[in-house]
Amino acid sequence: MIRAVFFDLWDTLITIPHFKEKSKKLYSFGKLSDTKYIYTQEITLWNKKAWTPEQFFMYCARKRGLLLSKLELMELTKKWYMLYATSRVYPDVHPVLAHLQERKLKLTIISNSTPLTEFVLKRTKLSKNFDHILLSYKEGIMKPDPRIYQKALQLSKVSNHEVLFVGDDINKDGKVPKSLGMQTLIIKRKHTTGLQQQKKYDITRLTSIYSYL
Repeated sequence: MIRAVFFDLWDTLITIPHFKEKSKKLYSFGKLSDTKYIYTQEITLWNKKAWTPEQFFMYCARKRGLLLSKLELMELTKKWYMLYATSRVYPDVHPVLAHLQERKLKLTIISNSTPLTEFVLKRTKLSKNFDHILLSYKEGIMKPDPRIYQKALQLSKVSNHEVLFVGDDINKDGKVPKSLGMQTLIIKRKHTTGLQQQKKYDITRLTSIYSYL
């Protein structure tokens, strides 16, 4: 019997269409142009650090022996917030969450995220729908580290087999939760951030989870 549903956030509940391409343009602003390195190394680090955008860009600049001016930092930060302001909740999310709440299921978000995700959660008013929200930058650990899933289990006070995990990443939201005894569903969305290129998936609409509860 399912007593709790754990959700990934990005490209499962919320997206920023074409985020990958748009954010690369931001990184190319001024002196920070080696976007491939930033994506593979530094964004991952930001997901585990409670840095402001200014602190993140200063860190990137220092690693390159560069000094960004206050104006460059202000412009980067402004454009970054403007990008995150384009985030949107998928149309089926609020009705599904309302249905799950009516069924008294415990709901949790587990997301690899930077502090800017807080801005998005407030803007979209998603936080009120969840009992617990675990963001990697606050926890200091990221999916697929088993500890972040185990913390969600402890907070929700449910057993592994009582959880349905819904996300878009076959490893972080599929294989690892399943290895911990959870049931899993991989969702494929349209209009995604472009960060995931999943080839295998179980559902294309969030309403399809009703059949697995």
